[in-house]
Amino acid sequence: MPVGVDWPEEMYTEPETTWTLIVDGKASPMAELNIDLQAPSVDGPLRFTMSSDTEEIAFDLELGGTAEAPDYRFVQRGNRTIEVARSQRSRQAAEFFF
Repeated sequence: MPVGVDWPEEMYTEPETTWTLIVDGKASPMAELNIDLQAPSVDGPLRFTMSSDTEEIAFDLELGGTAEAPDYRFVQRGNRTIEVARSQRSRQAAEFFF
């Protein structure tokens, strides 16, 4: 059963103030966001949220593959445009966790 969720390692090796979450074109500093595990269970999806005082974006971690070739992917729930930016580069939020 999952017990926690955390930011990708690069969030700790680069200053947080350089990271920005862009939700439908509106930017927020990543330093003002939380990341939280949502409703952990033994057999349910591993779901987590990135949230601020005004926004909440949910993601699922989908596990698959085989014992010899495990695979995983992060899936954003909902149909909003969510990006994570650092300096002049941005990427889809689901790709940020790889």
